[in-house]
Amino acid sequence: MRTKFIESFIAALTLLMIFGCHRNPAIENFTADIIQEVNNQRIEGKMFVKGNEYRMDIKEGEDETSILVNRKRGKQTVIIHSRKVAYEHLNTSSKSLSENPFEYFNSLLEKNSSRKKGSEVINGYECRKIEVYEKNKNLATAWVSNTLNWPIKIEIEAEPQKDVILEKIKEEPVEENLFQVPEGYKFYLDKTTILEKLEENGIKYKTKEGTIEIKVFGATVLSKCFPGWSFFLIFREKEGESTSGKAPKMQTAVSKDGKNIYILYRPETDTSLNNGLKMIQYQNIKINDEQDVRKLGKALLFLFFRGSKFEDVESLGKNEWAIYKKSASEYLDGLILEVNDSGEIAELKYKSKIKKQ
Repeated sequence: MRTKFIESFIAALTLLMIFGCHRNPAIENFTADIIQEVNNQRIEGKMFVKGNEYRMDIKEGEDETSILVNRKRGKQTVIIHSRKVAYEHLNTSSKSLSENPFEYFNSLLEKNSSRKKGSEVINGYECRKIEVYEKNKNLATAWVSNTLNWPIKIEIEAEPQKDVILEKIKEEPVEENLFQVPEGYKFYLDKTTILEKLEENGIKYKTKEGTIEIKVFGATVLSKCFPGWSFFLIFREKEGESTSGKAPKMQTAVSKDGKNIYILYRPETDTSLNNGLKMIQYQNIKINDEQDVRKLGKALLFLFFRGSKFEDVESLGKNEWAIYKKSASEYLDGLILEVNDSGEIAELKYKSKIKKQ
């Protein structure tokens, strides 16, 4: 028991030494060529490191991919430039580990035993050699620069096998904009990120009512009003039961840059309407005339009333509009939209049980 504890402690200490935040401030930034050998295939690219963030630009044939890693957030963004799309994953997800040798080595180091095997000079940098092993089997070896606190070379023997080496290293400034998704790219979040956001808002993944199930949805009215955004339906599914045919408990809307997630409940709740208002303001939608109200109204009714059809709009004064949904009864439900003199949306309210004229 004591031996296992000591091994775990040493592994954790080694991990901190290799990937910790306490790096030499003078070499917080550097660039390099990155060479990967995967299944006898040579893959070349560029690498940019800035503190707790780094970027790898990889080109395979005509395909260009950028991998942006933020260690502080624990997230990795994969950008496919030919399709102008970006996907975000946890650094620990299987997708991230299969694409990123540095995070894969990091994962192996956390989960297994490690030992220092002396020092070597790799491409002009004095490196400590770290072996990661399980029982008597070697899983990976890294040569970690003492001055950069970064692996110059990695040999991974566990599947998927690959060799990685950094060449032409330059200790130079790295621009912040390299770690941003280009303007106009479609941004996708994985379901794990949505679940994390729900947890932050007190919505537990698993309860006695069931486990959260997430489904992607969309509509033309949403893409017209919120181009590039993603939308998800949130269900609770009990073991042995399907969500098919069930009404979702709530919806989430994700901005096209992936930075903002809005959780939407029933329209009459303050939380839903507040998030809906923030979502509209973040998109910077302005209302100039009735056509703008109709366009926005169709999208909001689709979100807040789970696909209900648009009935009509009614002007309630200079800066106030009512948006109604279709109803088989003699009463209408809807939303009240208030705008200021500049056309910016100032308030969103729920309107219930208004008798049809």
